[in-house]
Amino acid sequence: MRTQYLILFSILSLFLALFFYQQVQESKKTTSSLDFKQGMSSATTSGRGLKAIVVGSTGLVGKNVVRVLSQQNPQEYAKIVAISRRKDNPFNYETSVPIEHITLDSLDNLDQISDVFNEVDEAYCCLGTTIKRVGNDKQKFRHVDFDYPDSFANLVYKSFTNAAQNTSENLKQFFLVTSTGADSSSMFFYNQVKGDIEKSVAQKQLDYQQFTQGKSLNQSSYCHIIKPGLLIGERENDERFGEKVAQNLNNLLSWALPRSVSGIKGEEVAKAMLQIAATTRQQKLDLLKERDSHSSVGGVDQATRFTNRIFAHGNANLKDYSDEYDLTRK
Repeated sequence: MRTQYLILFSILSLFLALFFYQQVQESKKTTSSLDFKQGMSSATTSGRGLKAIVVGSTGLVGKNVVRVLSQQNPQEYAKIVAISRRKDNPFNYETSVPIEHITLDSLDNLDQISDVFNEVDEAYCCLGTTIKRVGNDKQKFRHVDFDYPDSFANLVYKSFTNAAQNTSENLKQFFLVTSTGADSSSMFFYNQVKGDIEKSVAQKQLDYQQFTQGKSLNQSSYCHIIKPGLLIGERENDERFGEKVAQNLNNLLSWALPRSVSGIKGEEVAKAMLQIAATTRQQKLDLLKERDSHSSVGGVDQATRFTNRIFAHGNANLKDYSDEYDLTRK
């Protein structure tokens, strides 16, 4: 028995040593881990380039989405609108595509900037918090993880509908970042809320499809539900001890974990979304369907989702798209 305790103690000691070693290494980092090719500080576009809007633009996924977007071809993307509550400019780096940073004291005030949603082609909702960060208040957690994304989606789909009636030439896409365990019927509150927002956004896409088909409008809109597993990366002003422990375990066991459950970097999720957007614009719908193995998402079965252009992207598939992004841009 004593030998077993010694073995257990040794394993725990090793894990703690690895954990604190990584904390020391991370504290020494002074530059971003992103390795993007720097572009021009400003650029003009010929014709009607794409307009993208990002909410949650300073979070782990959102800040990477803005940065990846900003390095795209300026003839393809004309403008990025980044919404956050930060007063300073978190996007102070060289870009190929101009970034308009909009600061709000509270996302309760999204309606006050409804004009910026005009002519939006791609919308990225990267909002999320933790129950601990909101003082273990479930109502506040739901306000951030459901109410804010829902309000954002309402404004986006209103813009999509207006564009459809004005015969906009650009395909529309909505991206919602949730989690791999999102499920309205889950026993876990976090997963319930994530499942509820999936259901609400999916319904908006269904309503949009019904509206455009009823009016015989030939305007395409696609809804992409992004379901990553454990997110890896540094969060600004948001220490999540449990997540840090999980990240270290992931690093320790990554060689043995399948892609469907191993951690995924915020940068990888961002690249995956841009690759999915490009794949959709190229109308490679068979590939989107082939990689979407979810039977039901947001309370909508797979057949209905495919008919109404709602696609779900799991952890392993996000890594595949991220790898393809890197390959196509070498």
